[in-house]
Amino acid sequence: MIVRRISIGVLTGLLMLSGVAPRGALGAARAQLHIRVVHVPVLIFAPLYVAIERGYFAQQGLEVELIGTPGGMSSFAVLASGRAEAVIGGLGAALFNAAARGLDFKVVGPVHLERPPVSTPLVISRRAFESGEIRSVKDLRGKKVSVNVIGSATEFWLYAALLKGSLTVNDVQMVAVNFPEVPAALANGAIAAGMLGEPMATLAEDRGQIVRLSEN
Repeated sequence: MIVRRISIGVLTGLLMLSGVAPRGALGAARAQLHIRVVHVPVLIFAPLYVAIERGYFAQQGLEVELIGTPGGMSSFAVLASGRAEAVIGGLGAALFNAAARGLDFKVVGPVHLERPPVSTPLVISRRAFESGEIRSVKDLRGKKVSVNVIGSATEFWLYAALLKGSLTVNDVQMVAVNFPEVPAALANGAIAAGMLGEPMATLAEDRGQIVRLSEN
């Protein structure tokens, strides 16, 4: 997690303001602290929504407002502009670029651990698969492949997926397509493959739109 100005820690999966005692210790009359958290609205960050719905944040004296972005530098732009106090996201080029630019933030702890099958698989259209045009990662050579944001942590998963076909990012044309737009971009041929976060991947799969090409 990345924070600005105030210090936030991660404890038992919940956001807690450093130095703030539980509400029970201070009394119900204490006003809740309003914190705006930037995130990419995909399944790996579902615990944020669960914590809000079940009142876990409220029990710690926090009123959490979630702000969705495509990811990458767009998340840091919100943080740097003062429109949010925290960012939850992946470790990627955007983080290092933000640090190089001198943006005022601090990394305070991990939030998510990824393991196969990954929650953001590399997918292709069912038409491309059934026609035999694309049957494996190696068939993507020279084709357009998308990530949600250039410079995001999703690029790392794409690198790993391409290696399964003995490819690198230099062997494909990497472009940016927001997760919700990937199924349509595959259908109209704008891209040949794309990284697609859950639950959008499962929804598109259930609709017969996509086939998972790599997810580990």
